[in-house]
Amino acid sequence: MPLKTSEVRLRRQRAYYRENRAVILEKNSEAFAEFTEWLQILRTLNGCDDCGTHVDSLEHHHVDPSTKKYVISHMYTLSLDTLEDELEKCVVLCAPCHDERHRILEDVKNFKLLAMEEMGEAEEPLCSLPTLFTGNRKRQSS
Repeated sequence: MPLKTSEVRLRRQRAYYRENRAVILEKNSEAFAEFTEWLQILRTLNGCDDCGTHVDSLEHHHVDPSTKKYVISHMYTLSLDTLEDELEKCVVLCAPCHDERHRILEDVKNFKLLAMEEMGEAEEPLCSLPTLFTGNRKRQSS
């Protein structure tokens, strides 16, 4: 029985990978390193959205976790358009501020679950998580 085109293509791809594995892995490693360096420069230029620091460990935080499609630091093989779309959903935070945001999100989640239990499973959510962080906290407190 003759092979389907997709099966032939898959066999060729596997053979190519076996023959060129070292080169492919090296190129991927270089691409990841360049992407990581570029991301760190971008984060440093923006600084922490909460405290304003431009040093230390800066991370991207998805403001609305339900819209998250990718982990930013793993997107080095995807298109620039896809990366830009994902970055628009994020703010840059230093590690302590990022941890604080996640603690707050977890507290809100637990509060909502407790309130729903007491109210007998509300149909409408009590509040939307993204409304907690729709901007810079420094600007909101002024």
